[in-house]
Amino acid sequence: MSTGIPSFSAKDTVDEPGIIGASWWQDGLDPLGRRPFLRSMLLAGGALALGATIVSAVMPEPGFTVASRASTQTQRDFGWSFGAEGEALVFDGVSTQAFDRGALSRLGADARPRSARLAPFFVPTLFEALTSTPTQRTEDSSKARPLVEALRPIFTASMDRAYAAGAALAKALGGRLDVAALVDLPGPDAVAFAAGAAGALEPVFAFDNWPHPRGVVPAPLTLGALAYYQPRWGKAAASRNPAAAPMFALDRARLSPYVDDSRQFDNRHLARVPSPAALSGLGVRALVHVVPGAGDLELDDLNDDLVKIAAALKLFLRSLALVESPPSGQGPTDGATYAPAPRRSPYSSGTAGGARTQPAGFGMVPVLLAAGTGAVIGAKISRNGSLFRGGSTGG
Repeated sequence: MSTGIPSFSAKDTVDEPGIIGASWWQDGLDPLGRRPFLRSMLLAGGALALGATIVSAVMPEPGFTVASRASTQTQRDFGWSFGAEGEALVFDGVSTQAFDRGALSRLGADARPRSARLAPFFVPTLFEALTSTPTQRTEDSSKARPLVEALRPIFTASMDRAYAAGAALAKALGGRLDVAALVDLPGPDAVAFAAGAAGALEPVFAFDNWPHPRGVVPAPLTLGALAYYQPRWGKAAASRNPAAAPMFALDRARLSPYVDDSRQFDNRHLARVPSPAALSGLGVRALVHVVPGAGDLELDDLNDDLVKIAAALKLFLRSLALVESPPSGQGPTDGATYAPAPRRSPYSSGTAGGARTQPAGFGMVPVLLAAGTGAVIGAKISRNGSLFRGGSTGG
C-alpha cells in the first residue's frame, strides 16, 4: 500500500570510509535481519529508580559509603563536569564561521518549536546544561569551568551530507503536512539533518542528557552542532508553514556501551517520542524513520514505541538510510513500508503493547557519601583512578 511519499533520487556519490551521512537517498529499505542488541553493563545495587540514591555496603574507607544517583540530577546539583572538574572537552570537526559565545544562553529558546502544539514534545534537558548553576558544592567545585566557556561550534563532512539529505527530504515531501519524520542519527548528524529540513518540517529535539568530559554519549558534539546551526533555527521558522509536520530528532549514541570505571560517565538516556494518540492528534498519517545505514533498524529503546504506533494508527513507517555510497553501478532503490516486529532486549519488552524496560543502573553515577550526614562528598572515582579522598561535605 502506498503512502504517497515521493521517491528520492541520487545526489552524488561519496566513497569516504568512516563518514556517517548520505549523498543519496532511498525512500525505503529491506531490513537485513535483526540488529544485534547493544551491550549493556549492570551496575551494583540492582534496579534503581530514577533520581533515587541507593547506598551500598561498600566502604572505601571509614566514614564513607558508596551510592548511585541519577547522572543528570547529580550534574544539576553539583555541576555538568562532576567528578572531572577541570578536564577539557574533546571536539571533532572545526568551524570557521563567526561565533557569538554570548548567544549560547539563548540556544534553547532559539531551537524550541515555535508551534504551541509541538512544545510538549520538546526535551530541553541538553540545552539547560548551558545555563544551569550548581546548587551544591564539593571539594573540586572550584576547578569547574562553565560549560558556555568550554563549548564551541563544530562542523564536519558528515554533518554537511546530513544537511543536504534533510533538504532533499523536505523538497521531496512537497509541503505535505501529514508526514512526520523520526530522525535517529548520531547527535551532530541528527542536528544537521534537522537544519536541512527545517524549512518544511519543524524540528523537535529530544536530547535528554547533559555533556560530561568522560561521558559515554558525546553530547558536547551535539551541542556544538546545535551552536553551529543556531542562526538557522530562527530563519527557518520565519519561512516555514505554521502548520508544518514535526521532525523528532534523537541522538543514536544514547545507548552507547558503558563500563563502570574511572574513564567513563554514564550519561546515557532513553528516547522520548509521542504516543500513537499524540501523533494522531497532530494530524500525522505517515512517519519517515531516518537511520544511518541500510541495515539499521530502530534501536531497542524505540522498538516498543514503534510497534505500538504501527498497530494503533496503522501508520506507514518508511525507513530512509544515510549510507556511505550506493553499490557500484546502482542507484537508490524504491522500498516498501517497514513494519517493526516486537523483540526482547534490555530496553524492550518483546511483546506487542508491552512496556519499555531498562537495565539496572542505567544513567546512574557512583558517588561518595559522608557517613552520618549522607552528604555527597564527590565522585566515587577521582581523576587518578583512586577513590576520592575529599574532606569537605559542602551543600
